Amino acid sequence: MATFEMQGIEPYIKMLERLGNASDPIIIRTIKAGTKAALSALKSANSTFAKYLKAKAPKKNEYGWFAQVQFKGKTSSGESAAKAASVYEYGRKGGTYTDRKGHTRPFHAQPARPWIRATAQSVEGEVVAAMQEEYDKAVAEIMG
Repeated sequence: MATFEMQGIEPYIKMLERLGNASDPIIIRTIKAGTKAALSALKSANSTFAKYLKAKAPKKNEYGWFAQVQFKGKTSSGESAAKAASVYEYGRKGGTYTDRKGHTRPFHAQPARPWIRATAQSVEGEVVAAMQEEYDKAVAEIMG
């Protein structure tokens, strides 16, 4: 039976241990960098809704880590910014509604003016690059 001996593997094992212990902080930093890039691109794509866009903190669920960019707040007309952005993105069919007092009121059709999905798809490479850059920085800090 043959035996062999490996030398010099201890530093590599220690490096893997340090990376393993710091995985959650690295992931959080990486996701924040990607979210910041996506938020910036969405804000510059549509100035009407820029002030309503907010980034949520990274969270972990059973599928892994994630973060969101959401519409928060109310528009000047009192409508939810998320609803207004949805109507702007997908449009709306004209029709009527009944208000609280029982009066029938019209609302006008609005054409779809998609920008959210188009912006997200166009900036995907930049977001990945920002996340990769932040990951590389974090690993370099840990490795010394």
